[in-house]
Amino acid sequence: MSLNLNSVAGGNQQEAVRGTCLRPSASWYTMKRNQNNVYYVLIGRLVRRYP
Repeated sequence: MSLNLNSVAGGNQQEAVRGTCLRPSASWYTMKRNQNNVYYVLIGRLVRRYP
């Protein structure tokens, strides 16, 4: 679980660093959106696990 989250976060950071040269604001928005998706997935799993 933690390894999966770390890999996702690392991928988002690399993507943001690559996009910073071209579009800083767009890459930052994408990074925040990806983080929110990860949090929603975790919350959804907890809600489904404990109804």
